[in-house]
Amino acid sequence: MIICDATKDDLGNIIAIENICFPTTAWTKQMLVDAFNDSTCQISIIKNDTQVVGYSVLRIVGKEAEIDNIAIAPNFRRQGLGKKLLNHLLSLSKEQNAEKVFLEVDTNSVEAISLYEKIGFKRLGLRKNYYRENDAYTYALRMTNEE
Repeated sequence: MIICDATKDDLGNIIAIENICFPTTAWTKQMLVDAFNDSTCQISIIKNDTQVVGYSVLRIVGKEAEIDNIAIAPNFRRQGLGKKLLNHLLSLSKEQNAEKVFLEVDTNSVEAISLYEKIGFKRLGLRKNYYRENDAYTYALRMTNEE
């Protein structure tokens, strides 16, 4: 599996993964096109020899990074690919001097929450109805040793 920058040629695969992983809250094609055109966004894919199996959208503005989206196709989960992609995003954030990385996660996404907490993300709060009918926890990870 390799991780690389996505291109607009990957858009169809990204949309397919998005719709499978987030059927009620999927980003629209236009939202993804807008992310490709946004200079603050970095879209990465993780792929094997034949197909894209996951993707992420990272936004960095100033000293803060936001993981807007991260998804692994269901048939490829539980292989450490989410962690690999997350670590890639943290490396990109560090390279661009981000001091904190933020994200929101569905309160029902137990596996994702476990991964974020193992990596060192700290829960900041709760956003009611963030995902239409579901709430989201907000998390942050400090990238520097300073308090």
